[in-house]
Amino acid sequence: MFGTFVVETADVPEQVVIAEKRHTPADELPAWIGASLGRLDRGAAGAGDPVCGVAFPVRAE
Repeated sequence: MFGTFVVETADVPEQVVIAEKRHTPADELPAWIGASLGRLDRGAAGAGDPVCGVAFPVRAE
């Protein structure tokens, strides 16, 4: 259902933020958000950073 995604990190003052971006139809969002959280957790762990906040989706147009 989903392809391979690249998890990227960016330095932000005082914190590191990781994100994943995709154009996704509304009916596919619940499954995609759930799957992306696991990928983002693994990306943070691979960078040596613990997840220390609550993940949240952002809708952008």
